[in-house]
Amino acid sequence: MTSDARGNGTGGKVVNLARVRKSRARDAKRAEADANSAKHGRTKEERVRTEAENDKVRRDLDAHRRDAPPEDDGPDIA
Repeated sequence: MTSDARGNGTGGKVVNLARVRKSRARDAKRAEADANSAKHGRTKEERVRTEAENDKVRRDLDAHRRDAPPEDDGPDIA
């Protein structure tokens, strides 16, 4: 059990706020680096496969697309 300056045993743990702030910033930076590594740190084969899958999805969606109605620019006033 910890005790405060008066010795009554009700004090909490002393925390260095600067250390906590720096630790949080360091953890956030590490998490961002891990995310970037996962996003950009892929092999050429993985990038090519992902691009091919994305192209196929786009083609499939375009094949199911209906023709858009002609755009109406408003009344033609001559």
